[in-house]
Amino acid sequence: MVSPYFCGMNLKSIIAYGSQASLPKQTSLIAGSFHLLYENGFLRYICIGEKEILRMINHAVRDHNWDTIPFEFLSEEIDIYENAFEIRYEAEAKRGTEALLKWNCRIRGTADSKIVFEIEGTVLKDFQRNRVGFTVLHPTKDSIGRKVTLVHPGGKQTGGIFPEFISPDQIFYDIQQMILPFEGGQEVRITFEGDTFESEDQRNWLDDSYKTYCTPLSLPMPVQLRKGEVIRQAITLEADVSSDNNKTESGPFPFSLRENTYSLPLLGIGQSSEERPLSDSALHLLKKLPFDHYQADIRMGDSEWKLKWASAIAESNRLSLPLELALFFERTEVELQELAKALEKVRPQVAILHIFNTAPFTTTNETLENVLPGLRKLFPEVNIGAVTNAYFTHLNRERFSVEEIDHLVFSVNPQVHAVDHATMVENLNTIQHSISSTREFAEGKAVHVGPISLKMRWNPEAIGEIDPTEGELPYNADLRQMSMFGAAWTLGMLNQLVKSKADRATYFETDGSKGLLQSQAPLYP
Repeated sequence: MVSPYFCGMNLKSIIAYGSQASLPKQTSLIAGSFHLLYENGFLRYICIGEKEILRMINHAVRDHNWDTIPFEFLSEEIDIYENAFEIRYEAEAKRGTEALLKWNCRIRGTADSKIVFEIEGTVLKDFQRNRVGFTVLHPTKDSIGRKVTLVHPGGKQTGGIFPEFISPDQIFYDIQQMILPFEGGQEVRITFEGDTFESEDQRNWLDDSYKTYCTPLSLPMPVQLRKGEVIRQAITLEADVSSDNNKTESGPFPFSLRENTYSLPLLGIGQSSEERPLSDSALHLLKKLPFDHYQADIRMGDSEWKLKWASAIAESNRLSLPLELALFFERTEVELQELAKALEKVRPQVAILHIFNTAPFTTTNETLENVLPGLRKLFPEVNIGAVTNAYFTHLNRERFSVEEIDHLVFSVNPQVHAVDHATMVENLNTIQHSISSTREFAEGKAVHVGPISLKMRWNPEAIGEIDPTEGELPYNADLRQMSMFGAAWTLGMLNQLVKSKADRATYFETDGSKGLLQSQAPLYP
């Protein structure tokens, strides 16, 4: 029997994706040699034949916390011709019900293999931004190792290459045009107008792309935008390629079965952030799964850390799982003494330890020097690691000597830059790059991934508070958590962890809005 709560709802969509929202409409387009998709105001999967040239051309309003402000269409017209098209739309970037900026956009594709995407944004209300304007995404698979010629303002040309291992820094600067080589001495050109553009390795945040974007990170931000200001930009994509190249191979999809055997990483589940005891039914279900550890964050500078400590020990005992302890330190000497006293009263079974700083985002050498010897004495049989409770990018940019630790750890989620279904699936591919890049400087140490979450658990880049929206899920929870899409994404990530030979990984939380299970009395039904 279907609950009356669901009467009149699109139950199929709720089960599949967690909400009644329809899947975005996609329109197939051709412009000479290019074939591509148009979706929700943006261009995706721009290809020539079987070769993906660009993953996406889009534009965004990023506020002072780097949150992307969504936009709503006011009007949209799509005209499709033979080997050409034209799209015009107006839209408003809105925070809740408040319109911040109005977009007036035009996209033209012509039979001579040329695409022009023009945007004009008018500020409707004063607000602070970190970035407003175009982003061009270059697909990892068809770009990695590719040479590129960069044309800078004034006409100077330099050469570059899309790196194999994830670059901690920007890869290209001050770009007016990119020239990408194509088969047979042909080329594709991307021209940027209206701002200064540079490129970064977006795999730092688990995105399956390199990104060319406007407004260099070296400039001060946030920037105050005033009502009435106008932003104009344009991206032009041109190909000196025969239109015969836009044909794709048809026929059966090839696949093969092999009898290779792969090892699972050691897998764990995280403590629920909703701070309620596990129900007997949740406990029964979770104990059926062959987890290797139960992860808990213990912030030693928190006045109530002992309550969290006691709760973590109690639930790890109920689950019959050893603890993975993430210990956050501020006043290292005092906190080590407090931890030693707590261990005199109760000594839990501990499988693994991570050393983190409350701030900054990565473990400092000073913290390691102060706490590692003491922790080795308190937990002589336990592997101890460090680096970051935030993204891979923090591990990559703030490296330190790993000689004294046993493993490196970083957390991941697929929604740092975009929240749509397709991008989340694309981004599964990137964990292999994160792990292989970590191994490049890990000096043979183990690599742990986690917590793995469907959405950002917290925003390391925020400079202000994130206000909750009444009646909606918290900003760090996702409606797709309990959906079939969420289940499929979880399996896809596990597949990538296996292929990448991760040593250990922690998924989600036990129950609640960010859990493996929804609780019997959910806070957000």
